This record gives sequence, structure tokens and C-alpha cells, in this order.
Amino acid sequence: MIFANLSLHYFDDKTTKRIIDDIKSSLTDNGYFFIRCKSTKDPQYGEGEEIAPHTFKKDHTRRFFDKEYLTKLLNDFDMVYMEESEDYYYSPSAFIEAFAVKK
Repeated sequence: MIFANLSLHYFDDKTTKRIIDDIKSSLTDNGYFFIRCKSTKDPQYGEGEEIAPHTFKKDHTRRFFDKEYLTKLLNDFDMVYMEESEDYYYSPSAFIEAFAVKK
């Protein structure tokens, strides 16, 4: 199992895809992958300079994920579930998370 909690939304698209490929190659068949990132519904979405789609630089660079992007990232996995949620994480926040299994 690999658990990526609020760690993958700091990278550009190319790097994110490479990390997902590395995660897939690290898992055994039927290995579990859980990912949780900031959602495009987060109150901080749009703050700072937009440097790429859904990616903003303020104090640091952060990519915000939506269901379409996360589905594409995990297309080589069997999706168990994907959901968006709101929570309080230092401030009001919105997240998208998915649980997938390596094919």
C-alpha cells in the first residue's frame, strides 16, 4: 500500500505523472494506492499567480486536483472510490481523494 496524503499537489504535471508511474511500479499486483490532494473547490483555489492550469504560486506552488485530472492520473489503476470533501486543515479546506488498486 502507498498512502500519498497531501503530498502530490506540489508538483507540475510532468513530475506528477512520473511520480504516479513510480508508485505504480513500486506496488505489487493488486497493491493499494490512496491519494488525497487539494481540490479545485478549495477556498485557496485561484490565489496567487496562475502558472499552469489549476496551478498557482503564492507562498509556494500548489496544483489543485479535480475528478477529471485524478481519473486520468489513475487510468492504469482500478478505481475503488473517489470523493471530494471539506474539512478544517489549518483553515477551511476542500480535498479530493481516491482509493485505487493496481491492475
